[in-house]
Amino acid sequence: MSSSIVKISEEKKWNQSTDGLVLASYYIGYLLLQIPGGYLSRKAGGKWLMVIGILISSLATFVLPYWDSFAGIFICRMFVGVGTGVVSPSNYYMISVWFAKHEKSQMASIINTLQMLGTASALGITPVLSESFGWRFSFLFYGQLGLLWCLLFLICVGRFPRDTKTTIFTISEEELQYIESDPQYIPGKLGVIPWKHIICNRAFLVLVYNHFSFNWNFYMFLSWLPTYIKSLDPSYYTGIYSLIPYLVLPFIIIPNGFLSDYLAKEKILSDLFIRKFNQSFGLLSSSVFLIALSFARVDAPTALALTMCGIIFQGFSMAGGFSVNHLDLFPRHASIAWGITNTFSVIPGILGIFLQGWILQVTSSNWAVPFMIGF
Repeated sequence: MSSSIVKISEEKKWNQSTDGLVLASYYIGYLLLQIPGGYLSRKAGGKWLMVIGILISSLATFVLPYWDSFAGIFICRMFVGVGTGVVSPSNYYMISVWFAKHEKSQMASIINTLQMLGTASALGITPVLSESFGWRFSFLFYGQLGLLWCLLFLICVGRFPRDTKTTIFTISEEELQYIESDPQYIPGKLGVIPWKHIICNRAFLVLVYNHFSFNWNFYMFLSWLPTYIKSLDPSYYTGIYSLIPYLVLPFIIIPNGFLSDYLAKEKILSDLFIRKFNQSFGLLSSSVFLIALSFARVDAPTALALTMCGIIFQGFSMAGGFSVNHLDLFPRHASIAWGITNTFSVIPGILGIFLQGWILQVTSSNWAVPFMIGF
């Protein structure tokens, strides 16, 4: 949507506040099912919940071009958020039952990287599709792609490691025993959710703040980057320029995830130090580039370079920082913990994006203001 909103806004004659509302509509739906998604993943299993979620999102995406009023686009995007809202906590449930303790940073980093690559691909492909076939075609394309994913996921992935007899991909008995030998692995016997212990845990409260801070800047870049680059130079409204930061990000996230697990497994560094370093270094470094974007008068190539650096350094937080802390603190309840922190961290996607759009409107597109708020 962040790429399509440029074309949609031009066609509908919307202002930046309206653009901000449309961009925020996804996060409204996404917010609603974070905690319920974590709870349901424990009951139904992450596999089925992910399929249902992607199915809802894909259908809403496919319907959007046929209901292209402001209300229609807003509602369809909200349902896309509702569907994907259960996917995120389900991911953490799947990680908790499919991988041993010292593999979880690696898996979280790989999953986050694949999400980034999906974002990068969409940012790159959508402008090309919109220019060639119109913006409506891109939504039809992604809707069908999501439906195909649902089918493939159903026939390829099992609910639990032992539940692979009827799926295409199976695992060896040796690997199965390795997974089940982890003391934290007890699928189907996760026990009562310790709500008070989770919510009142001081480390968890810090985790909520870290997740919120990361998402404020991440959603800002994700939603407004194409618009920002085009405001500097309209000729730069092509997919390749917006996707560059997300193509580079995997080269930070994946090695960092493997390195974090290795350092912890070999007891070279403590889990606590690894998480604190990655989180602090990632957020502080990205803030430096936000300051540069705020005060320096830059052209489009320089702005892209600074933005790319800011997003790349955020990868440290994603690979070995807050995104893995849920599995460290509450290994048996990671999907619930993620659902709670992600509920708060979606606020930047709703209020933050709308606020940024309103600020840009009343300040005549003074990008320094939202960048400084992010800092």
